[in-house]
Amino acid sequence: MPRKLLRAVEAIVRNASSALSDDARLRSSVLSRAQAAVTRLNRLHQNATGLEGLNQALRELANLQLGSSELEAIRRITDRLMKLPTGPNALPMVQSASKQLRELRNRIAHALPEAPRPAYALDEEEDDA
Repeated sequence: MPRKLLRAVEAIVRNASSALSDDARLRSSVLSRAQAAVTRLNRLHQNATGLEGLNQALRELANLQLGSSELEAIRRITDRLMKLPTGPNALPMVQSASKQLRELRNRIAHALPEAPRPAYALDEEEDDA
């Protein structure tokens, strides 16, 4: 990018990030913190089983519409992941967190949609006729 346009691009990016709603900002911070926890675990436990499932679940959750209860569940799981000790004792907890995130993803993705609202309703009264 030309150096002359750098300030304009930075201003556009700043305005776009400030235009995010509070919900979108909260969603972004929760998911980025969860991804940071997984990245930390990847560094500590390279090639560990369960970490790929954890990565996959987070990627899929990032594409779904998340409510406040789902974000709180992700936050709790992330807090546990951040406090995990190093070593092989952490792997069962990683697998448990991965399972919880997959269950959360499945619950959101396979939830029954709300009943559609009818475009019109027939009244039993015939006052209009």
